[in-house]
Amino acid sequence: MQVAGRPYNPPKRARIRAFFHDGVEKFGLPAAVEVLPALLHASVLLFYAGLVEFLFTVNLTVAYMLLTLVSLGVLVYFLLTIMPLFFHNSPYQTPLSALVWFIMEAAPLLKLWLRRRTDAVENAIRERRDKISKGMRLALEKTANSLTSQVDAHALQWTLMSLDEDHELEEFLDGLPGLFHGSMAQHAQGLKSQLEELVVTVADKMFETCTTGLLPEAIRRQRLTACLGSVWCFSNTAERHFRAILGQWAQPTNDPWGPLSTETWAMATKLTGDSNPVIAIRAHCIQALVAAMWRNGRWQCSESEASSLLQLQLGAPSIVIDRWRKGEGHLQLAVAANLLSKVLPLLRQLEAGPDTTLKVDIKSILDMICGELVTSEVPDDLRARFAHGPEVMDVFDLQHLPRSFRRLAAIDTHGPWTKIFTPVEIGRVT
Repeated sequence: MQVAGRPYNPPKRARIRAFFHDGVEKFGLPAAVEVLPALLHASVLLFYAGLVEFLFTVNLTVAYMLLTLVSLGVLVYFLLTIMPLFFHNSPYQTPLSALVWFIMEAAPLLKLWLRRRTDAVENAIRERRDKISKGMRLALEKTANSLTSQVDAHALQWTLMSLDEDHELEEFLDGLPGLFHGSMAQHAQGLKSQLEELVVTVADKMFETCTTGLLPEAIRRQRLTACLGSVWCFSNTAERHFRAILGQWAQPTNDPWGPLSTETWAMATKLTGDSNPVIAIRAHCIQALVAAMWRNGRWQCSESEASSLLQLQLGAPSIVIDRWRKGEGHLQLAVAANLLSKVLPLLRQLEAGPDTTLKVDIKSILDMICGELVTSEVPDDLRARFAHGPEVMDVFDLQHLPRSFRRLAAIDTHGPWTKIFTPVEIGRVT
């Protein structure tokens, strides 16, 4: 350090430091430093051993008492020495821990040396020698890296439990989409089951704060966006959000999980491209419901925001959307037709076949949106967006549903939803 700290220019000082650092590693200075505490501990042990031996010639009672205390001390020292070998995240160890670890790792190596040499044995010897050469510390760190999901989940749970300010919780929720949909998405999937319950509790609280009317509008919208983003990270919370929005159709509810807002609309629009087909389908459904309820006057937002979101949703220029809005029910038909055309390929992507409840939900939403709409004077550019009837029947496969379920769900090939796909000749489902 004295040589490397001389007032030379930076390149020369860095070169000198690197040279002497190589010497530190080559001659094992870290190991020598670790030996010093071990020698100190050995000297203390030898002192007490000599003291016990001396007391046996003076007073047996005192000698046995001191021997007991020394034995307890040695036992504790032994336990602290071997603790990191069995509990790799133990904060306790002694200077002898590395030596004991070396012996435990070298014993299997000795057995391998005595075995007949094969490729498997040679590979095992090479791996064992490489592990020993890196030392105990790197071996313990490797254990931490092999338990990434468990360690990360515990760290996130601890972080979430330690937050108590609303803005801190908001920042935590705002970061979840980046965790589950970013570069670490594949690794982070194992965290979902362990985080979902805690996130639901936090989301409940944060959604409630968005409905009090006490927050400034900018902060409310920012918080609502963070809550919605975190909700879409988990299948169960996304389903709850979907049910809350769907429940708003029949009559307005006070469920904070179903806010009718541009944030809900925008978040659903964003999630329509999710890699999970079920999430994408739910996003398309919410997108259609919120748009239709806005058109029906169930909630209000600025014309510019609505126009921008509709352009993203329908993939049509503003002039076309304005023309559809002027026609009676044309915009609702466009929204419903867009929903059906988008979910058909997504339903085909599901590996085990789409869940029957999912198909029933889609048909119910289409029936609600289409309702009493008239399709006799639909413009050609809108009619061109209607799905192909035989494809709809093939994907939904309504003819092969169980009779009990068909009766319960009132699913058939008729009803308002048929207004948004071309006619198809198919026997009546009874």
